[in-house]
Amino acid sequence: MLVKNIINIIFKFSVFFVIIIMIGLLITKIILTKKDTKKSSNLKSKFFGVFMELDNKSIMSISIVIVKYIFIIYLIISRDNILELHLYIILLLSILYIISNFNIRRTITELVSSFALYMALYSSKILSSYLHEIKFVWYVFVGNILLVIFIFMFATYFFIKDINDVVLKNKYIRRNKNAEN
Repeated sequence: MLVKNIINIIFKFSVFFVIIIMIGLLITKIILTKKDTKKSSNLKSKFFGVFMELDNKSIMSISIVIVKYIFIIYLIISRDNILELHLYIILLLSILYIISNFNIRRTITELVSSFALYMALYSSKILSSYLHEIKFVWYVFVGNILLVIFIFMFATYFFIKDINDVVLKNKYIRRNKNAEN
């Protein structure tokens, strides 16, 4: 039963992940192949400049953060029940990020935020089940919508913060940041 649940979760997430990556690549291609104006040239240099000179650990950290973010978006969108297994996947991705980024200071923050995200997702699914199976009440519906918006904002904040932490570790970006001050 456990193996069947794991395979089911991985398969559903893999399909969602491939679709999101394809959409992201298509949008990136459209944006970056625009006619070469000053604005688009500046956008291209900023986009490629973020990933320039990153070492393999930094690229691995960014990849883990992206997979974790997409997994959380998948959990927000999917109507499946939230299982303990989802918590383990979120915590595993957080631990992999901590190991690849080697940021001991953020260990507790990362684990607590991952657990809080899971609990918020679980609460949202409980509210959705209540609305669907027991009784539709408008204020529970509004509360659930607000909770989903909060989860999305919370996940997006930590996604941007984690990528920012990885990019700022880059010695070239640090040197230019110190030169600006």
